[in-house]
Order: sequence, then structure tokens, then C-alpha cells
Amino acid sequence: MQCAPNSTPGAVADGEWCERRLLARIHRYTVKRLRAEIEPVEARDFLRFLFEWQRVTPAGRMEGPDAVGAILGQLEGFEAPASAWETEILSPTNQRIRARVADEQCLAGRYVWTRLARRKSDSERNAAPVRGTPIVLLAKT
Repeated sequence: MQCAPNSTPGAVADGEWCERRLLARIHRYTVKRLRAEIEPVEARDFLRFLFEWQRVTPAGRMEGPDAVGAILGQLEGFEAPASAWETEILSPTNQRIRARVADEQCLAGRYVWTRLARRKSDSERNAAPVRGTPIVLLAKT
């Protein structure tokens, strides 16, 4: 196996050679060291980060119409049942005002709601949306 050319002082100009098992061992050590750098965090630390990032904690809550734009920007592309958006997703981040202001953002044309996946339907069923229909909110560009 050929290693990196001229990596050792005094090496031959056309490249260096090393034994295959030695190169494999160097590779294993490198991979082990890189994996140690990205160790997963504890579940409690991850949940603490999520609650803060999603503005659910009392200290992280935002107020006003500008806050709704920031929250909707974070949630852009997140698919959830239609009934969950107002009651479970937007409300915990800023009490009751979030859902009303989010409706205003959609009516003003700043955000749209849609389905990402096609509906699995029978030709006999009606195509009306239901509370369990997964939808996403997307910023209009």
C-alpha cells in the first residue's frame, strides 16, 4: 500500500510504502479518535436543549408577531397533524396568542400550509382534510 507521498523526512521522491496491516491499524485509530469527538449527549441534556431551542421553557418564550415568524421559521417543513398545530405545537411556545397570529401570517400570505405526501385514498372517499391530516407550514418566497 502506498502512503501519502513524502510524508516522512528523507523519503524517496516517488512515494512511500507501508505494510497493509499497519495502514489498517492507523485507519482504525483515526476512526476511533474521530468517533470519540462526536459522542452522543445524555437524553436529559438533549431534551433540555430542545425545550430551550423550541422556546417552550418560561425563560425562552418570545412575545408578539415577530416571535411567531421566528417560531414558524424553526418549524418550517415539520409535518404534524392539522389538529396539533394550534393545541400542541404553537400554543406551548407562547400561550394562546401564537395560533391567532399564525392564522394572520397565513392570511397575509407570508406562510402557506400544505401536505407533503400524497393522500392514500380510495376513489369513493371524499378528499376533504381531516384533523389527523399531516400538514406543514412553509414560508412563501
